[in-house]
Amino acid sequence: MTNDLARAHSASDSTFTSQTFNVQTFVMAQPALIEASAGTGKTYSITNLVLRALLGVGTRETCLSRPLEVDELLIVTFTNAATADLRQRIYERIRSARLALEEF
Repeated sequence: MTNDLARAHSASDSTFTSQTFNVQTFVMAQPALIEASAGTGKTYSITNLVLRALLGVGTRETCLSRPLEVDELLIVTFTNAATADLRQRIYERIRSARLALEEF
């Protein structure tokens, strides 16, 4: 899940140095700004970060202290179209995860 084009700027790094973004190793307990050109995987990355936050997935170093509830998330986009797309993708990922767990 590494996205070489998307970059994350960590608030814990006072210089806001960009780094290659990896959804699996991203430290969830820190604020971050994800920015990249169109078509580079921002929505994919954010969708997977939301799923990680809701399920509490990650290593001891990268996950949150507890899974989050949906109403504890704040995601800001710049357009209504981006919001609708992100909402739909998050819904689909949650639904897929639920179906997979039900079959387990």
